Amino acid sequence: MKKTHFYMLSLEEEQGLVDHLRQDCDIKIVFKRSFTPELDIRETLPARNSGAYWWCSLLWDADHSPSPINQYIPTQNHYIIDEFKSEVIHFDRCAIHDKDGNPWIDIGRIAIDHKLWVGNELIERPKHFIALFEKARKWIKKNGVRNLEGPYEGIYVFPSAEKFFKEGGSVGPN
Repeated sequence: MKKTHFYMLSLEEEQGLVDHLRQDCDIKIVFKRSFTPELDIRETLPARNSGAYWWCSLLWDADHSPSPINQYIPTQNHYIIDEFKSEVIHFDRCAIHDKDGNPWIDIGRIAIDHKLWVGNELIERPKHFIALFEKARKWIKKNGVRNLEGPYEGIYVFPSAEKFFKEGGSVGPN
């Protein structure tokens, strides 16, 4: 698995990542969970706290990758995208929480499974898919600041999260 962690709190910053990826291909925002077999596809990220699973989106290159595989989970009565078989970038957004008046945020991340089991063979994903993830990773590294110390050492912090930390917010129990 390849992944990059960040603290990013503004919709403009998050949408900036999506828009950057759209320079080369048709990126669709797909909700991981739905109640129908059809994919729940969006053009923009949902507002914070706008319903169940607003924080967990998948980014799909509709120009170069097959449609994500949607599987029904009978015990939960909903459909879920199979991220292991689908060429999608997992995009966890940071959520703000409050415990006894102490605000904190979850860590965000982008992640992919860059290898796939086919039968008994582990194969590399298509180059265009790996390249798309690397493009997202480079954007995060360019636009965030990698902290070298403190509770978020090694994680890329964006201006919105930096402001949150300066105003007394902290990181969550990740």
